[in-house]
Amino acid sequence: MKKSKEPTKAEREYVQEAIEHFQNEQYEDAIDMFSRALEIDPSSEAIYGIRGESYLNLGDFDHALADFDELIRLNPEDGFSYGMRGMLYVEAHRPEEAVEDFLKAVALEPDSSESHYGLGLAHVLLEEYDLSIEDFTRAIQLDGRNDLAFMKRGVSYMFKGDPERALKDYDKALRLNLGNSQIRICRAIAFRMLGRTEDAMRELSGLIGLYPELAIAYAYRSLVHRDMGDEAAAEEDTRTALDLDPDIGWVFLGETSAKNLISSNG
Repeated sequence: MKKSKEPTKAEREYVQEAIEHFQNEQYEDAIDMFSRALEIDPSSEAIYGIRGESYLNLGDFDHALADFDELIRLNPEDGFSYGMRGMLYVEAHRPEEAVEDFLKAVALEPDSSESHYGLGLAHVLLEEYDLSIEDFTRAIQLDGRNDLAFMKRGVSYMFKGDPERALKDYDKALRLNLGNSQIRICRAIAFRMLGRTEDAMRELSGLIGLYPELAIAYAYRSLVHRDMGDEAAAEEDTRTALDLDPDIGWVFLGETSAKNLISSNG
């Protein structure tokens, strides 16, 4: 991104300190420093972008949106900026607006795997799974190491009622990123859909061994225990899941949805 003028010494110092705060996940301090830099040069595109990310990481969608809007106003031909705002709309579960932004991003930068991936997320939220599969496939063609695109394409196949194809994508995603717990949750769900309860149990128990504080793993394992007729173990896992995360009840109500499964990158 081009700046309107060379940054002053004070602006460079503010930005350097802000980036250090950002990298340390000290987002409020980062926002303060970025804001001071913008007081010196209110036309700095890059600062609006990363301050917007800081707001987004704090869950402050309104301020993040304002920064991304300003970023696009300053440089309306930058596809990456539309992609950033599109991802905000995905996080806010506003898929129609996300689709609009990602389509602009793809038009401006057709070889951006990230933009096709974001468009896929928006189509998943709209339950337009054929379109999301196309989007994730294009993202994979552009970047064959995009583990998230493999995983989310698997989610699309799963919600189309094709857990076998979903598992193939989850396996590819897992080979690329062994540490992604969400991939293994999705694998367990697919195993359960296929009636492969022992495989689902093995997947979830292994995951709990690695991440003993992962509420969603206990929640799904409780369902598998019930499938296997072990009510005592199911109740124990249910209590553990709710103790770790009181908001995990949607699992027990059978409300697994595309929104639940794309809300985190694992």
